[in-house]
Amino acid sequence: MAAGIATLQQINETDYLKRLTSAGQLLRKGLDAQARTHGFALRQTGPAQMPQILFHDDPDFRIGYAWTAECLKHGAYFHPFHNMFLSAAHTPADIDRALEASDRAFEFVRRKRDTLAPPEQLAHFFEMLAHA
Repeated sequence: MAAGIATLQQINETDYLKRLTSAGQLLRKGLDAQARTHGFALRQTGPAQMPQILFHDDPDFRIGYAWTAECLKHGAYFHPFHNMFLSAAHTPADIDRALEASDRAFEFVRRKRDTLAPPEQLAHFFEMLAHA
């Protein structure tokens, strides 16, 4: 109960929602610009603070899996097909770091696009996360 009350006080007394929405919009705009630069088109859905990022023309998620795996290698955790969640703790500097990782991942996937194998199964992705 105390945690719930403290949370409601934070909601009422701070600008967390404005900061959270701003961080999500910054991330979306950055990812969209990077995708276009590297020749991809994204579908971004959900509220800015709860984005889902999918690649157009990626029916078997091979691009999405490869991109998220590369992002993870460079320090940013994205999900290949599910909504993600930002928090009020995410700063503009955090978003910048995530965009640095994502840009490197876009470059990698652009170069490897024609040779990407479809993901075998979700378990493979989660095994990779465990070893990152």
